[in-house]
Amino acid sequence: MLNLTHAVRWTAAASMLLALSGCGKQNESAPPSGAEAGELIEAFNGQMCSVLSTSVLDSGIVIDELVIGTGEACPEGATVTMQYHGTLADGTVFDTTRDDGPRGPWLLSKLIDGWKQGVPGMKVGGIRRLTIPYQLAYGEAGSSSIPPKADLTFVIELVAFRP
Repeated sequence: MLNLTHAVRWTAAASMLLALSGCGKQNESAPPSGAEAGELIEAFNGQMCSVLSTSVLDSGIVIDELVIGTGEACPEGATVTMQYHGTLADGTVFDTTRDDGPRGPWLLSKLIDGWKQGVPGMKVGGIRRLTIPYQLAYGEAGSSSIPPKADLTFVIELVAFRP
């Protein structure tokens, strides 16, 4: 009986570690829906990441932390190299680096306001999902691949930055 109790505890501990580990290869089970801690988000190269925490900026941007990253935090106005996957509210992909790798370097100050506000504080290797209101994306006019007043969702990974 003692060995069975020990095995149950070991299995529970291993399950908790897997749930808290952040990203891993895609599992055959479908990701659950809902914006809550533990939700699974597809990041890059088949990685599935758990939402670690969610915050909402005063501007309305929703930041879901998927992977924290390491090293110093990216400051405002830095030059960044990113990997990203951008979708409209209906799930339509309008731009992605999933097939061709990171892009940049870009001056953060030259990007949409949603990225200017959502990227600072990330660490290299960190992954976030940004849900950006249209006013902080491409506005009322939209762009060639983005309709007017389109709220956008990006899964982004900070690959590198220079202050």
